[in-house]
Amino acid sequence: MAKICILTQFFSPETNPGARRLDSIADVLSTKHEVCVIAPCPGYPSAELYKKLDLDELDKRSTFRIIRSAAFSPHHPSQIVRAIREVGMALRLTHKAIPLDADVIIISSPSMFLAPFGWILARLKRARFVFEVRDMTWRYVRETTKPSRFNLVASKILEAFMVYFLRHSDLIICVTQGISSILENDYGINKEKLITIMNGISDEMLTLSKKPQTVTSVEKPTVTYIGLFGYIHGIGVLVDVAKLVPDVNFLLIGDGPDKNNIEERLSHLKINNVKIIGYVASAQELADYYHQSTILFSHYKNSQVMTSTMISAKIFEYMAFGKPIIYASQGIGIEFLNNIGCAITVPPEDPPAIASAITSLLQNPALMKSMGEKGSIFVEKYYQRKDLMKQLLRELEIRFEI
Repeated sequence: MAKICILTQFFSPETNPGARRLDSIADVLSTKHEVCVIAPCPGYPSAELYKKLDLDELDKRSTFRIIRSAAFSPHHPSQIVRAIREVGMALRLTHKAIPLDADVIIISSPSMFLAPFGWILARLKRARFVFEVRDMTWRYVRETTKPSRFNLVASKILEAFMVYFLRHSDLIICVTQGISSILENDYGINKEKLITIMNGISDEMLTLSKKPQTVTSVEKPTVTYIGLFGYIHGIGVLVDVAKLVPDVNFLLIGDGPDKNNIEERLSHLKINNVKIIGYVASAQELADYYHQSTILFSHYKNSQVMTSTMISAKIFEYMAFGKPIIYASQGIGIEFLNNIGCAITVPPEDPPAIASAITSLLQNPALMKSMGEKGSIFVEKYYQRKDLMKQLLRELEIRFEI
């Protein structure tokens, strides 16, 4: 039985995709090994959401040990301030891990700043270092910010820094084949170090997706977006779409730096068929919104790195609830969804194309039902998260002889 230490920025009871994924990793690994997770107290997107929870009691129910550091607040308009906060968070988590025995150290990006501290910790303990790459912040930061000289230089320095730790990792977990390809082809990472384990649906959400629901009848169909309101997500496009299809309601659930801009535009344009709900921390409440939706929506702006590496984690939840999907983006996500047949794919940042896709779906209930069924069957058959994480367990045991 090996001793495995996992350092992560996100963890349950947070309900974002990163937290759910790491929870599944820890749960599966703990079936055969001694696992300790070191994570901040829940704080995404706000610590206020978790104030009423008995965190100690929740953590004790886990099949593995959980050690907490102070809650982390990532949001700030200044990238420098955000970076300093992330470094501080990474240092606190690493400090908690110093007294522990470990044969394997696993860190998950984001935050990318866990990589250097996790690598140093692993080397000091003569442990294996595993780097899970869920996004490539160091690359797309220059695609999502003003192209100032400082941002360009800073992103290149960060990129070189991360490549060093990638090359010196004992194993790299990629969440899409697109990430794996970039690491191998652009950075020269030995492909023998790379494994791809995609996202999937958790047992809890899969169960909730199948739970019989009494859905309240609504006057208008509802198009729902659930996730981050970030620059790259470009969810403000739905403000323009809502003007084109006034007989459809739009429900936006989440939080992020673009939320205030969306709210201001809605107020200024006096658009009444868009409703914004803050971050939902309850899986049951989130499932209720899925069930009440008519169409589920995802959108990513044009970004070379994002579109070549991103298959959004929420897409697997979308499919599980048997709803048709409209996916506005480019890249590997398009091919993935088209092969399943569960989504209409359209160009991003194109309100008329998105509005047309919504209208087309609503006029064809049989197609909507067929698309929903295809997604639900596919994700249950191939993308149950615990089954995917068993692959990681096998890889660790074979590669590290633990």
